[in-house]
Amino acid sequence: MGEAVNLAIEGCKLPFVDAALLEFGMPMGPFRLMDEVGLDVAAHVAPVLEKGLGERYTSDERYLQLVKENQQWLGKKTGKGFYKYDAKGKQGALNQAFETKLNRLVSRNKRKLSKSTIADRCVLVMLNEACMILEEKIVESVPDLDLSMVMGTGFAPFTGGLLSYADYRGISVCVDRMRVLAERFGKRFEPHPMLIKMAREGARFFPNRPEPKALRQIPPSECPRSKL
Repeated sequence: MGEAVNLAIEGCKLPFVDAALLEFGMPMGPFRLMDEVGLDVAAHVAPVLEKGLGERYTSDERYLQLVKENQQWLGKKTGKGFYKYDAKGKQGALNQAFETKLNRLVSRNKRKLSKSTIADRCVLVMLNEACMILEEKIVESVPDLDLSMVMGTGFAPFTGGLLSYADYRGISVCVDRMRVLAERFGKRFEPHPMLIKMAREGARFFPNRPEPKALRQIPPSECPRSKL
C-alpha cells in the first residue's frame, strides 16, 4: 500500500494503479484495499512501521497530514475514501474531491509508467521483505510464507504465492529488474543479498518442484475470481 501512495504522489492515476494490480491477479487494487482497511488505520500504521523497520518504510508526511485533515474521507466506513461507496458498501466512482487534494502533492515532473512497471514496483518490493522475513526466521519455511501471502493478504492465488511467483519468473530476472527499479526509483528496490546469492547459484525457493520453464502459469483471465 505504501508503494501505491508513492505512485500516486508521482502522478499515477489511482484507477490505473488499481487496474495494474488487478491485471497482475490481485483480488483488488491497493487504493480499494486502503478504502477497505481505512485510510486512518493505514496512515496510523505507516509511521509505526518506519520507526520499527527503518527508512524503507518512510511515508510522505504531506499525505499523512492530508488524511488527518479529511476525516470525512476514511474509506468504505465513511462512504468515501479514494472511491465512493453506496449504503450497501458497493464501490462507485472515484472520489474526485479527494483526488484533487491528492494531486496537489504531485511533483511537477509527473511519471508516466506502464502497468507492468507499476505491478513490479508493488510486488518486487514485497520480495525483498519476504527475504528479510526468511532471514530473521519470522516464518518457519518458504511454503508457510507463500501460504500466508495467499490466505492472509490475498496475493494473486494463481501464482501459488510470492516466492512461487519469483521462482516462475526467474530469480535472476527478478534481481535484474530490481536493480533497474533501484536506479530509477530508489534503493528500497535494491535486491536482498539472499536473492543475489540465489541468482548467482541458480537456486530457487522451491528446488524440488519441476523447472518453472516446463510449467505453464495459468493467467488470471483463465482463473475467474469467483472460482478461486
